[in-house]
Amino acid sequence: MADNQQNDLDDGSDLFQYGGDSWGVDHADDPWTPQYYESTFHTTTVHLAWSRICWEGQDISIYGAKRDNHGMYAVSIDNQDPVFADGFSKQEQMQAVLYASNGLEWNKHQLTIWNTNKFNFTKNHIWLDVDFASFSGSAISCDELPGIAITPSDPSGSVSTSTYPGVPLTSSGANATSTFSRVDTSNIAAFSVTTASSISPSTTITLSSLSSVASSSSVSASATQPQNNGSSAGTSSAGARHVPGVEGQVALLTALGLYLFKLWL
Repeated sequence: MADNQQNDLDDGSDLFQYGGDSWGVDHADDPWTPQYYESTFHTTTVHLAWSRICWEGQDISIYGAKRDNHGMYAVSIDNQDPVFADGFSKQEQMQAVLYASNGLEWNKHQLTIWNTNKFNFTKNHIWLDVDFASFSGSAISCDELPGIAITPSDPSGSVSTSTYPGVPLTSSGANATSTFSRVDTSNIAAFSVTTASSISPSTTITLSSLSSVASSSSVSASATQPQNNGSSAGTSSAGARHVPGVEGQVALLTALGLYLFKLWL
């Protein structure tokens, strides 16, 4: 057995792996950068972008930040079922523990963390930061272990989907209750409708018949979508904390409510 001392590994080490899309490392404009370990961190807004670390030893903790634009993420040890957690915090928490294992036996292990921002209940919480890892034992190359063999799936068990861009939709039960992401305005906190029992929970609702309504409201579908599918290279979680297009979201949700109300009648 190797030395059982505690070791830290910064996010910039070659023994940290990153995949799924580009990760941002340039944070010169982020005033919180000096509060990160070694004043460095990797960040992404891409759904299912991942980072992996491998080590020989026992327990591990992975650190990042919890901030007001951070969202859901998932962590897996040794390709076991992922554990989900929420990185949102109204007040910034730097060098925060994102995950800590407990009771691992001495062996070669791997930890993978994914950004799972498409599983959020609230829009615009899209960032994930990786700062450093602390573990008993020593870091090793992940080439010594099997590759990533799992992909996190929606923990809410989403049943229904919407084919209309920018309108996430989930439902459950015979009377499918569809709840839409909270709109960040002072007048509207949430929007929900209940569809008729004749509509299956697995129904895919196509809103092509609402094109004229959306057009008359000057709603652009692209304006309603959070910017979480592009590369985050050279970006920082200090910027773009709110996605524009709230007015379009309100008009679109109103149109959807009218459509579902007609179905219910």
